[in-house]
Amino acid sequence: MQRNDEETIKAYKIRLCKNKELYELTWPNIVDLLADEGETIAERSLRGWWTAYLEGITDSELSNSDDNYLKECELKKQEWQKEKMKVQTEKLDLNRRLRETARVELYFEKIEEAIAELKPIPVPHYENIPHTSKEGLCIIADAHYGSQFQIRGLRGEIMNEYSPEIFEQRMWELCGKMKTIVEKEGIEKLIVLDLADALEGLLHVNQLLTLRYGLVDSTLKYSEFIATWLNELSKCCLVEYRNTNGNHTETRPFNSKRGEFPDENVERIIAHIIGLRLEKNKRVTVHDTDMTAMYFQCNGLNIVGCHGQNEKNIDNTVSDYINFYHIDPDIVFEGHLHRQNSKTVSSKQENDVRVIQCPSIIGINPYSATIKKGAKAGAIAVTFSDGMRQMHEIQLN
Repeated sequence: MQRNDEETIKAYKIRLCKNKELYELTWPNIVDLLADEGETIAERSLRGWWTAYLEGITDSELSNSDDNYLKECELKKQEWQKEKMKVQTEKLDLNRRLRETARVELYFEKIEEAIAELKPIPVPHYENIPHTSKEGLCIIADAHYGSQFQIRGLRGEIMNEYSPEIFEQRMWELCGKMKTIVEKEGIEKLIVLDLADALEGLLHVNQLLTLRYGLVDSTLKYSEFIATWLNELSKCCLVEYRNTNGNHTETRPFNSKRGEFPDENVERIIAHIIGLRLEKNKRVTVHDTDMTAMYFQCNGLNIVGCHGQNEKNIDNTVSDYINFYHIDPDIVFEGHLHRQNSKTVSSKQENDVRVIQCPSIIGINPYSATIKKGAKAGAIAVTFSDGMRQMHEIQLN
């Protein structure tokens, strides 16, 4: 009970009061012990001091407890706000996707309403189809419908001229040649691949100089023509139409960059219109597109069709599709470059694996003239006979 050497008088007083029962002390005993250390204090004052001291500790503990409670509440509030923001973010993303889906559905609904008012495309008088189970391919690309221009050479000669009327002339010429191939090869079903950039679109301001029609008119006119063209082909064989998304047919809303809104692509609307216009022709099957590539079988071969704007290296194209999509292509058809090229990139036990870059319907255009690269307008047909495949290069100007 004696004061320690390093103990202050206050600390000594606190120890005595705190351990009063332990030390078996009375308040008068504590007053005497403090007096021995030079601290004079009355018993009543000591009691009052100790009461005030204890209240101060309690208030401090309560204060600390309140602080801890407030901190805990603040942390819970932050967690709640975080969860709320997560939900809001998810809702924003969901609403954005719903808006995109609703926008496309609205387009389709309006298109269906407009088409319902059009004169139906008459179902043609069918010719007999040979039951050979043979399939053939007709590949078109880069029509850039809606543009018109004239490209002249250094001697003043016309290197290429294009307009909606010339597009139609080339396509009817192609139709005639495809009919000849179908009849000669005994093809029962012809698969038409449209490798995108069907329209010129509006990617750059300078395109206004070569556009006859805007995006909406170009969409309607191109779709109507292709529907009529496929209808004519169906006279001699079954026809299957497939298309894919391109870069010129991206709408790019809100000044977005390429690929930011992949679903906002007019090629989807084109396929939808063609399907509606030919729904009564049971010889024509139209596949709606919502992908940047198509994958299907033809005569037992696995075919990939894409526009090609994302294929930077022809040697890696097949391996990229194998590694990413886990598919096993035999032929990859691409457009985009407006010129024909074919390369064997690997081999299988049964056949070589090839990448075929297709010519364009448009041919040399103002852009290709500026970079001094281009090729004649054309298309490709592929037929199969006795396990062999033959590629027909069709020049259209």
